[in-house]
Amino acid sequence: MSEAAKSKVKSVAEAAVPPSKEAYVELLNEMRVHAKKRSSGAARGVLMASPRLQQIHLRSLYLSNGANDPGVKRLEKEAREAGEGQSNQSEKGLVKATEAFQNSGSTDTKSYKEKLEELRKRDQKAAEERIDKIYDAAINEVDKFPASADAVIGFMENFGNLFNGVLNKIGDFFIEIGQKILSWLKNVWEKITNTFNSVVSWIGGWFS
Repeated sequence: MSEAAKSKVKSVAEAAVPPSKEAYVELLNEMRVHAKKRSSGAARGVLMASPRLQQIHLRSLYLSNGANDPGVKRLEKEAREAGEGQSNQSEKGLVKATEAFQNSGSTDTKSYKEKLEELRKRDQKAAEERIDKIYDAAINEVDKFPASADAVIGFMENFGNLFNGVLNKIGDFFIEIGQKILSWLKNVWEKITNTFNSVVSWIGGWFS
C-alpha cells in the first residue's frame, strides 16, 4: 500500500465512529483462527478479515499506539510466557529423543526422524492451545476495557508474527537436526543448547 493510501485509510479510520465491542471480539476470533492456520503452515501472512471487519482491522493497525496501554502490558507478559513455554517444551522433547538415539548406538536415523515428527505434531497441538490462551486473554481485555480494543488488536497482530517466528525457528532446527544427526553427534548438545538459548534470548527482547 502506498503512503498516500495509508494516509487516506488512517484519516478515514480516525474520523470513523468506534466499532462495537462485539465487532472487536469477532475480529479477534477471526485472527485466532488465522493464527492457528499459520502455526500449522496452512496460511501465511496477514489476515484478510471478513469484508465487514476489514475496516475495523485497518483502523486498529493504523490507530494502534498501545505500547503503554495497561491491557497491552498484561498481554506482553502472556506473550513471552507463550513463546518461552513453547520453546522449553520443544527443547525438552528434542533432548529426550536425542539422548535415546545416542544411547542406542544406532546409525539408522529413520526411528529418530519418526520421533521428531511425533514431537512436531505434539508441539503443533501445544502451539494451538497457547494461541487459544492468549486470544482468550485478549478478548477479556477488550471486554473489560473497550477503549483498549485498537491497541489490543494491534498487539495481537504483532504477537502472531513473533510467535510464528518461534515456531519457524524451532521447526527449521528440527528438520536440520534430523538430517544431520549422525555428523552432529560429537557436538549435538552444544547445537541444541545454543539454538534454544538463542530463541529464548530473542523472546526476552520482545516489546523492549
